Amino acid sequence: MKKDREKIKEKILQVAEEMFIKKGFFPTTVDEIAKQAKIAKGTIYLYFPTKESIYLTLFEEKLKIGIEILQKVKNMPIDPREKISLIFDDWFSKIKKAKGLANFLTLENINISPKIILLLRKKIHPKIRKIFLLVKEIFREGIEKKSFKNYDSKLLSVVFLHLLQTTLLFPSFNIKEDGKNLKEIFLKGVER
Repeated sequence: MKKDREKIKEKILQVAEEMFIKKGFFPTTVDEIAKQAKIAKGTIYLYFPTKESIYLTLFEEKLKIGIEILQKVKNMPIDPREKISLIFDDWFSKIKKAKGLANFLTLENINISPKIILLLRKKIHPKIRKIFLLVKEIFREGIEKKSFKNYDSKLLSVVFLHLLQTTLLFPSFNIKEDGKNLKEIFLKGVER
């Protein structure tokens, strides 16, 4: 029974993500999600009280995966430059494969109501902060091991994460990039 409930929840999330990427958040309706998932609209509300809660759950899951990857890479016994390179390559390849991901991940696609802002602060911001801190620790390790110049590790973390976020916009500007040049531009600025 519990396994069936998990399957239904996963199906709702999968269909909703596909539709948010394809159509955007606002144009996608719960009715359409239900129809595509081949379940009753009321069933969706048993799992998610609102369309926004579906979106936030998807966003939260993406961040959890990012945190898991970061923790795994952070604990690898390799040079911090290699760690940053692995993180960049992994995230860049995921971003490049997921057409329309920018539409999904940008918060401008949801109505920033007080209710949503409260949920963002409660569920999403702590995970974004965790990602920031893990990346910062890798840069701090690199600075201590003299792999990177002695820049502020917080600044390096913010610049690195924003660099990755910026790659979401490449399709909008018709930039055809495999990531190698972008990574080199960043790393050559921090290598000793």
